[in-house]
Amino acid sequence: MFDMPTQPHAGEPAPAGEPVPPLEAGRPCAACGLLPLCFPHGRGVPAPIAIRHQRVAKGDSLFRRGDSFLHVQAVKTGYFKTVISDRLGTEQVIGFHLPGDLLGLDGMLHGQHGCDAIALEDAEVCVASCFDAGEMCRQSAQVQEGFWRSFAQVLTGHERRALLLGQGVQAQQRLAMFLEDWSRRLRAAGLPHQEIVLPMTRQEIGSLLGLALETISRCFAKLESKGAIEVRQRSIRIVDAKLLAGAGLWPGEGG
Repeated sequence: MFDMPTQPHAGEPAPAGEPVPPLEAGRPCAACGLLPLCFPHGRGVPAPIAIRHQRVAKGDSLFRRGDSFLHVQAVKTGYFKTVISDRLGTEQVIGFHLPGDLLGLDGMLHGQHGCDAIALEDAEVCVASCFDAGEMCRQSAQVQEGFWRSFAQVLTGHERRALLLGQGVQAQQRLAMFLEDWSRRLRAAGLPHQEIVLPMTRQEIGSLLGLALETISRCFAKLESKGAIEVRQRSIRIVDAKLLAGAGLWPGEGG
């Protein structure tokens, strides 16, 4: 059974933003993790619950570590990073998130978020209350199945990104794997994926991959010299997808 709060938290403010009308069939939301809530009975029949939009300015937090887990959220526009910080304030990036991605599912375990979600640019998220989501999952096996599928996709993404830090994965391979995975995720979301403007800095990529900024810069240069990519600051054009895939071969692939 999908485990959500059984009742709303008294005194908690509603998410910022105005209520939005039901989503229309045909809008680019097919890859969104909230789709089972928005269209529980098919693309033409909107959900009977309130889905709200919340704007988050660049650099602001959608939620912070320790905040109560009250809402199920998905990126509508823009990009986010999730981070954890030590007592000295040193930030460790643990993920990047693009339109369609669910955010904050770690809060389900203890009822509190275990990381910060920070907007990399002006962004907007779709928000549903945990109470409403839980009720829909209890009432509809179809909704519950759809949500479990969304969670499985999140877990699979975490597993793939964990491989980036695996033993024996060299720096250049880590970056190539990251770029290939990011391009794949953009393609799945219906976004441009051959010419990419990275929303994150090289330092943030290095934080995720466990690499120093200087190493990241050298790896970009090496991949460009091989003809796999073309680099113009944050703009990355994938020149040869097969070459990039070969440089970032995932463990167990390629025979």
